[in-house]
Amino acid sequence: MSMSALNKRLSFALIVLAAAAFLVAGALLGVFASDGSVKASALEAGGIVITAPASQKAVYNGSGIGYTDIVVTHYNAPVPPTEYSVFYNGSTALPVNAGEYTVTVSVPVEGTGEGMSQVTEDFTLTIEPRPVIVHIQGANVFTYSGNPVSRTISVTGILQQDDAAVNVVASYTDADKGVTTVTPVDAGVYDMSFELTGTLADNYSINDITDDRTDDPETLTVLKRALTVTANSAEAVFGEPIPDLGYTVTGFVGDDNAEDDLTELPVVNVTATEVGVHTVTPSGGFSENYTLNYVPGTLTINATEVSISMPDSVITMEIGGVFAPGTEYTGNIYGKDSKEVDELKDHIRNYRVADWTSIMEAVFYYGPVSGGDKTPDDKPLTVSIKNLTLDASKDYFIVVVDSYGVVTKITKYSYINGTMTFDTYASDGAIMIYSAFHNTIIISLVVCGVVLFLILLMIAAAVKYRNDKREADAKKRGRKNGGKKYRW
Repeated sequence: MSMSALNKRLSFALIVLAAAAFLVAGALLGVFASDGSVKASALEAGGIVITAPASQKAVYNGSGIGYTDIVVTHYNAPVPPTEYSVFYNGSTALPVNAGEYTVTVSVPVEGTGEGMSQVTEDFTLTIEPRPVIVHIQGANVFTYSGNPVSRTISVTGILQQDDAAVNVVASYTDADKGVTTVTPVDAGVYDMSFELTGTLADNYSINDITDDRTDDPETLTVLKRALTVTANSAEAVFGEPIPDLGYTVTGFVGDDNAEDDLTELPVVNVTATEVGVHTVTPSGGFSENYTLNYVPGTLTINATEVSISMPDSVITMEIGGVFAPGTEYTGNIYGKDSKEVDELKDHIRNYRVADWTSIMEAVFYYGPVSGGDKTPDDKPLTVSIKNLTLDASKDYFIVVVDSYGVVTKITKYSYINGTMTFDTYASDGAIMIYSAFHNTIIISLVVCGVVLFLILLMIAAAVKYRNDKREADAKKRGRKNGGKKYRW
């Protein structure tokens, strides 16, 4: 055998021997964990060996939990030690609450008191939280009411002794608004999450969640409440500015109101300008908690005049005021000797609106057949009678008898180019036009009458004077002839 081959074999043998020695030493000193789960420790003095699982896990059960499977052996001593100490995070008390604990096994090896030597080894004990199940029940869809809403929450798995010390709290998150709350009020879709609270909450963990609602489980939805926005109806007069139209909102709950709870207010836009009844509808508006339903209103643009034709006559009449759209009037001319005129004369006789100097020239009737007069009570109607011929040498006045029998005498009027115009508060009735002598003529007649009376008075006085004078002259002649003569 060559020298190089011999050297290789010797080298190999040395390596094997060294490995074997290392393994034996390791077994004696406990520097390896059996199967990765058992640790051993040894101290040359006393030959104490401590073996146990490297770590253990347990579930919180409300009572103390100790580390198990600890083995202490004394290889050199004839009697292995029977006493050793186990510390949990430095305390000999068994741990109760969930958490991770350092378990220290300590074995005395010689002497007592302060000079005592110890063999120690550390292990890990984990007490895991006890799993619980959260149960969600009840409706998961609500309508906004201004008050908090929630779902019914319960939990199973908590030890009876811990009931008062552990609670489950639900949180509701509206992802669209980025809001999380435990008392949802506003409309939105909320995802639910849960947290255990209380002094012993750390000893439990939520393992599962059940929901009796299969549609959108683990959610809570608050729907918007419906509001009704109704356009206010209004009236206007043709040719005048259209008023701003408002609206009325109904359906608010609690103290909610349009000013505080509508982030955008509705509007009522109007484009109509012609006489008629027009539909106006609100639009726009927004609220976080309400939907807006719109109800239309009306804008009535009233007419400012109506025209009246007289049968079989060129005379027409126009009445100015405020009239409902579609208002129609009818008119007629009564003959002076007609039954209607006789009734009017009888009616107005006690009112003494016309005397012996007045002459009835014309009588007209007017009244609505559809629609009606909307002129404010404090404003008169303006009546214009067209193609009417009046005598410039006469004075005129008007007597109006309305449908209620009220008699009004009107002396203020205008007459231009065949049109007589005057104001009256009667929206229907009869118009009687009277002529009267001019005041100068009446005064002249009165003066003439007075002069004639004075002349007659003077003539009567002259005649009486002449008669008295004759009688006096006759008496005087009788005395001259011898006075009276008596017969007895």
